Amino acid sequence: MYVAPANPAGRNLERRLTAAGYDVLGLVDNLKRDEGVINYPVQAEAYDFLIVAEGRFQSDICDGLLDKGFEADRLLLQVSGELSFKRYRRAVGRNILMGLSQFWCRTIIAAGRILPSTRVIYYAETFVDTNVLLAWSAHTRDEPGGAVLVAFDIPGGFANDVLCKKNAVVNRRYLGFWHLVRARVIVVDHEYTTARFSELRKTKRVVQLWHGLPYKALSGNSHFEGVCDHAFVSSSHWFNEHIFRTIFRARAYYNFGYPRCDALLQSPEQRDWIGSVPRARLQMLQSKLGPLWVYMPTYRDNGENTLPLDFDSLNRFCREHQRSLVLKLHPFLVGQLRTGSDALNSSGELTPLNGLSNIFIYPPALNIYTWLADAEVLITDYSSVALDFLVLRRPIVYFQYDKVDYHNVRGAPLIDDQDYEAGRQVADQSELHAELQRLTVGEPKTVMPQDRLIEKYGVAQTEAVPQLLDYLRGLK
Repeated sequence: MYVAPANPAGRNLERRLTAAGYDVLGLVDNLKRDEGVINYPVQAEAYDFLIVAEGRFQSDICDGLLDKGFEADRLLLQVSGELSFKRYRRAVGRNILMGLSQFWCRTIIAAGRILPSTRVIYYAETFVDTNVLLAWSAHTRDEPGGAVLVAFDIPGGFANDVLCKKNAVVNRRYLGFWHLVRARVIVVDHEYTTARFSELRKTKRVVQLWHGLPYKALSGNSHFEGVCDHAFVSSSHWFNEHIFRTIFRARAYYNFGYPRCDALLQSPEQRDWIGSVPRARLQMLQSKLGPLWVYMPTYRDNGENTLPLDFDSLNRFCREHQRSLVLKLHPFLVGQLRTGSDALNSSGELTPLNGLSNIFIYPPALNIYTWLADAEVLITDYSSVALDFLVLRRPIVYFQYDKVDYHNVRGAPLIDDQDYEAGRQVADQSELHAELQRLTVGEPKTVMPQDRLIEKYGVAQTEAVPQLLDYLRGLK
């Protein structure tokens, strides 16, 4: 059998099937061209089944495989994240929808080449990440009418509360397409593989604000046929030269910095609080409970999103040390993370975790960098936020309770631990408490590892948004 796609979910399924005794011949992917990955049936050895890993785009992946010539009666779908499968059946009317999609793609290409280019379009799918949100907010503030946010498939609460401005087109498909085909520049901070965007980016100048300096392995866009963006923006000259150039195709690479990191360099009055829990709530929490600790775990592609923490014990620890802890989940984890207690609250407000006095859940879809700028300590694991946080020169704790399993699924990291970590690594709750205790009592700092990494990577320490907007205005 073969497994698709060649992403972390597919690789995890391949590993589990092999461990269970199945004869897995390799991986199949519609886009990626890599060692051990095939793209067409002619490349395959004799096989019985092609299993497609569970995920948001499972049906779209199947459609792509069928278009490449793989047989429908050999496709199986993973269900419930387990080693259980069902046969793929294309839904009634799917062929009609596929035909309409292809028609739309051709129309988009033609329109993009003919219609006059006007505004800068900030584009997002599923959720609007912080870099795009903040750059768009500043652009519309400085140049009303000069930029539009176009976003599809955005949850209603976020769309209603944050994006209710006249320069935002949210979940309005036809009006959104109209703006996209007339875009002068399209700004993104993720890779999107929907047909509409994949075709449109071939006719438009795309500026990619990738969302963070990565520790974990990434695929980028270099395996997408015919893709070469106009520019790639990060916060590090070193990463641009040694990492991003190898996995992202672009005509130019800039280290303007990330819009989200501007808050780390600004006073509370200077920060853009759009899409954040209001400053008044932060001030109330600090005055009532004391300094702030922020915990930001990244997501696990293998579905093992259980935090091995006794939150009652952690709450007592926070109370004893007169601290509050704010838990900010990765947006991909909404509805998936398990805490060992009650379900997490995913509303648009800061809420106590299961009624605890000193531990709070930050809304996963909102921008936490306005709060992170005031954090006394950052707790994370493998997230790019650790490299963002360096500029504050404050303590970071790396709670890596599943390091071996994480690397087995994600693969080898892009950088060594010594070039990622600017603090101590802990593996369980007792070690976490001990390290927080050490930091709380104010043990003298003998070294500043942040400075070493900032210098190595050439991390931007000036505000990103002014530089980015100047660059975009120059693209006539």
